[in-house]
Amino acid sequence: MSSDNAKKPYNAKRRIQFLSAFSVFLIVAATAGWYFVAGKIDEAAGKLISVQAAKGNVVECDNRIVRGYPFRFGVFCDSVSYNDEKNNAVIIKAGAFRSAAQFYDPRKIIGELDGPLVIEQPSMAQDIKVSWSSMRSSFVATNPLPQHVSIVGKDVRIEQSDDAPRIAAIGLESHMRINGNDLDLAGRAQELSIKNTIAQIENLPPLGLDFDATVKDGAALLASNALQLRGTNLDVRRIGVLLSDDQGLLLSGPLKVDNQGLIDGELTLRIIDVDAVSSLIGKALPNIAPMLSAFAAGQPRSGEKNDEVEMTLSITKSQIRLGFIPLGKLKPL
Repeated sequence: MSSDNAKKPYNAKRRIQFLSAFSVFLIVAATAGWYFVAGKIDEAAGKLISVQAAKGNVVECDNRIVRGYPFRFGVFCDSVSYNDEKNNAVIIKAGAFRSAAQFYDPRKIIGELDGPLVIEQPSMAQDIKVSWSSMRSSFVATNPLPQHVSIVGKDVRIEQSDDAPRIAAIGLESHMRINGNDLDLAGRAQELSIKNTIAQIENLPPLGLDFDATVKDGAALLASNALQLRGTNLDVRRIGVLLSDDQGLLLSGPLKVDNQGLIDGELTLRIIDVDAVSSLIGKALPNIAPMLSAFAAGQPRSGEKNDEVEMTLSITKSQIRLGFIPLGKLKPL
């Protein structure tokens, strides 16, 4: 047999050296790639802050740094704040912020914020303080606006002064989605408790709350950084105030907010389990409960249990009326 056809001896040492060198190359390349992308993320964060500053909004992320090597990217701040300095409208301060995105999908970002969050506004005598046990967000970073954003909080408390609203919820969540030119909004609250000695609604039990609405041309509104709904039209598909899964109030219909923040519209009000809802209103709002109960009693009932009524809730320049009964006036948005 020819020596050319002889099988070459297996060289394990050479193969191990090759694999070791290749592994080192991959680690170095991945490390370089991670730091390159991390630099771009930090640059993008700085650019975002600069864009807001050009609009008169001071956004601060104290001791900003990008972490997560080797498999994640995340922007970390010791504290965050927002100041609408141009309009002297609102100042928002909160604790540490942490974010994370996977190496293979850097646009999908998960964020976590530490409380408390404090809202200061010149028109308010007292600051609003929001605290929680957990507050997380998720969004997909796309240009020029994120296509959807979700925020989920647990054990949330909103406090002001002794005579102002005090709100607590076991769970709160809100969702935003760009839908063409419009902006879809949705959210819900679990075991929501509201205490307000001025409005005399101390007797409300924990409630369920959910909403689903669309802001017409809301994408442009969001892009303009306008933190208000003035001059917009809303399509309210559902606002639910629930005592249980089959008891409560449901609202739906179109609304219009004028340039002064006053609301006009007609909403369909559906009451499910009229007796239970009337009893709740009687405890929470004893001054108007008899009129509401009498008005509801005069409406035709429907539903499987014949315990539902449907009425029209009219809003004119933020003045709310149920038939001939005035229910109060909303503050300008």
